[in-house]
Amino acid sequence: MNISTIALTLCIAAVAPSHAACWEEAGARYNIDPLLLQAIAHVESGMNVAAYNTNNDGSHDVGLMQINKLHFPRLAAFGITEKRLMTEPCTSVMVGAWILAEFVGRVGYNWTAVGAYNAGIGANRTVARRRYIKKVAGQYRVLKNRPIRIGAAKFTPIPQLSTSAR
Repeated sequence: MNISTIALTLCIAAVAPSHAACWEEAGARYNIDPLLLQAIAHVESGMNVAAYNTNNDGSHDVGLMQINKLHFPRLAAFGITEKRLMTEPCTSVMVGAWILAEFVGRVGYNWTAVGAYNAGIGANRTVARRRYIKKVAGQYRVLKNRPIRIGAAKFTPIPQLSTSAR
């Protein structure tokens, strides 16, 4: 078991039931702007906790962050099931942040990592990545340009992502 999987397990166990705190908790844990995570959720599921999508390749995505079934075997080792991803928003947010952090580790904290969250990093997926980046970047700008209040706290964005997309 590697450090990132241990961290994921501990994070999911520690996240408070308050959905609002989930964005900040996941962002802090993985050093990702919480507003970026929200922008991804807006694009992926329209903020629908129980979202289910069947893909053209026969796979499917579930929950707020639309976690693809290819991740289920790794997640099962930590007791994270498809049902939990569709009924526990904080679990979905934390897993989505974990997956995005893996791409950030591979390609850097940039728009390519965001595009890879949805389309992967293969050379044949460049067009799909760019299309997804455009959607998320648009939603991210909307969220950054309005005050987001969770309880009494405001999100402090992590520094702006680089706009380079491979």
